[in-house]
Amino acid sequence: MKHLPTIVFVVMAALCVSVVSLSQQPNTLKVSTELVNLDIVVMDEHGRPVRGLTRDDFEVYEDGDRQMVSHFSADERSLKIVLVFDKSLSMQSVLPLIRQRGEALLSKLRSDDEISIASFATDFDVHAVWTTKETAIAYLSKISPDLSNPGQRSADQNTYLYEGVYRTLREFGSSQHKPVVLLFSDGIDTGGGRSLSNAKTRANQVGGQALKQAEESWATVYPVRFKTEQIVGDLPGKAQRFPNTIRLGGAADQPGKEFVDELAKATGGTLFEFKNEADLTQAVDRVLAEWRAQYSLGYKPRGLKPREGFHQIRVRVKNSRFSVRTRRGYWVARDPGL
Repeated sequence: MKHLPTIVFVVMAALCVSVVSLSQQPNTLKVSTELVNLDIVVMDEHGRPVRGLTRDDFEVYEDGDRQMVSHFSADERSLKIVLVFDKSLSMQSVLPLIRQRGEALLSKLRSDDEISIASFATDFDVHAVWTTKETAIAYLSKISPDLSNPGQRSADQNTYLYEGVYRTLREFGSSQHKPVVLLFSDGIDTGGGRSLSNAKTRANQVGGQALKQAEESWATVYPVRFKTEQIVGDLPGKAQRFPNTIRLGGAADQPGKEFVDELAKATGGTLFEFKNEADLTQAVDRVLAEWRAQYSLGYKPRGLKPREGFHQIRVRVKNSRFSVRTRRGYWVARDPGL
């Protein structure tokens, strides 16, 4: 078992000492001659994936400079999939349903798809690493709520969401695997307790580092957010205990949405939300449809901007009725040989 409170210290210490240190991990491009590979989803005006496009339908820009596409594929390929489950107390009521939908998703995968499974609450656990769908289904039954404080759900302070995302991307988000990550969570981090000021500090520091890791990784993240209504600040006196449906209000109209939405945008995924089984089923089905309709484009960067630092990517298609989604960009670390 890997303890997330330790990771809190490591991440925040990195903020104080050197933010650049996290940019120097193996999943960051090192040199300018690397081939940049992008996974791209094209949607029509009705939100449906578009197939049948060719290389000539796409234009790729890096930092505003047009790039020459040297690699293109529209073939359906095997997938590397990471299922990540928030098993904190606030997810207790819907976790069995999420496991069912996860099993249904796995049953639809191809025999050559590979799956990893992780979960988090207070701790971060890896349950399976690049295994078959049959083995992965067996592991799903082991995902259960973290009931370290049973009966005290109003004091849900066991959701280390930012560390869970950070560890997932560090463990699985390499350029070698380029996984798609399906994150089931309500999007609310309570690692700093119920203090609103602590929550904001964690969002800026630890949440910021998780988003930076998302930009540095080559994972595509699809959050599937349970639309709870947890309170963010101090709990009202009457909220000492409450049933499975959390209705306490909060500091934001949609608490938990901002971070996971930004996570999806940074990596080229999209955010899905659900309140009931029908919504969840539709979200999981749409995610799989998008995965199977991805295009792959590759180019060797050319432009005047120095290679070290962040490089912004924009992809467009010639048909203006279509929209394109891919990762926002990528980081290049300083080459240690320079």
